[in-house]
Amino acid sequence: MYLFRDRFSIHLKQNCHIGHNMVKIVAKSGTSIYFCNIMRRKLLLTLTITVAVIAILFGSICSLSSQTSLAIDNPDDPICTIPVSVSQLMVEIVPGLKFKIDTGSDVSTITAADLALLDSLGYKASESFYISPGRDGRGDTRVETQRYTVSIPIGEYSFTTDSLGTMTALPTGRIVNIIRNIDFVPSHTEMSVLGIDFLEQFKMEFNYNDKSLSLYRQLPEGYQKITDITTSSSPIDKIMLGNRYYLTIKAERKRNNYFIDTGIRNARIKLPARESSRSHRNLADTVIISARGQFPGKIDNNAWLIFGDRAGSYQVCYYDNDEEEYAINPLNLFDQDIILDFKGNALLLRPYSDYGHNRHSVSLSSIKGVSPQLVDGLIKEMEAGRRDADNN
Repeated sequence: MYLFRDRFSIHLKQNCHIGHNMVKIVAKSGTSIYFCNIMRRKLLLTLTITVAVIAILFGSICSLSSQTSLAIDNPDDPICTIPVSVSQLMVEIVPGLKFKIDTGSDVSTITAADLALLDSLGYKASESFYISPGRDGRGDTRVETQRYTVSIPIGEYSFTTDSLGTMTALPTGRIVNIIRNIDFVPSHTEMSVLGIDFLEQFKMEFNYNDKSLSLYRQLPEGYQKITDITTSSSPIDKIMLGNRYYLTIKAERKRNNYFIDTGIRNARIKLPARESSRSHRNLADTVIISARGQFPGKIDNNAWLIFGDRAGSYQVCYYDNDEEEYAINPLNLFDQDIILDFKGNALLLRPYSDYGHNRHSVSLSSIKGVSPQLVDGLIKEMEAGRRDADNN
């Protein structure tokens, strides 16, 4: 009996391992017996169950959606054309009903006051329990369980120019369309927001002259694509209700991916403060105001940038906060009509016309098909020409 026990113990020592370590259980009698196969199976089973639970949970969260029931009474393009308050990119849907246009917000939010206004107009919201993870208009990550689904009437506006050239949008009192079954979560700020979960359903056009926003299902004619839009592949971003979209931009000869955030107010392009060394010009001090607060920064009014097949001199700001380090607000940047086509992964511009140039934007003609080296050479020539002009 003892001989059998000793041989069995030696056999287990020689053959039973989990990884490189043996699992040892000491019996009351003091005899060491090694049960590696049993322990290995238990460990494998535990790991398999854990991975399966994580995968199911991740898949369940990723399957959560928004705006799946959205419908339009009059689907002909444009769906709507509504005035924009350029300072904060607020749109007025009908008189008194305003939303911030914020591609940086994963979810669309609505205030109790705006729900009450819609109710008074005959558009009552239905309330439901639905888990809605995402960043809001302040950039705070939230997980809401309360969802409102409501239809919104689209008012007609007449855009007129006075003798001084000032454009004014006047409501006609006529409802020209209704977008039905828009999903919102409660707003924890004092404003309602149309977030990227809503905006990515459309081709979003900003009309420079009229200072208006139009939504389309199909791309309108007369636009040229200048660069691609990419989507974040981060697993964390995938569980949010809205996608995160980026533009690849070369600023001062260094390339980065810039988050498309129309929530940026008084900045066009944002870089972190440490990158201010890119510029060889004297930078002015500035204060950046955002939903997150006020932040000191540096501003360069003539940074050289390349967007896809276009290059030019643009205003950039260097500052730090707890949002994305590299960000861009295209609606503040260009003095041309622009389209953001999120589903089509494209930023498009209307060819330059008689719009007034501002000193922060010098548009070049298309440079599609030429090498980056040629573009850099062109930029050097333009920089030299500008320095000569400044010296004279």
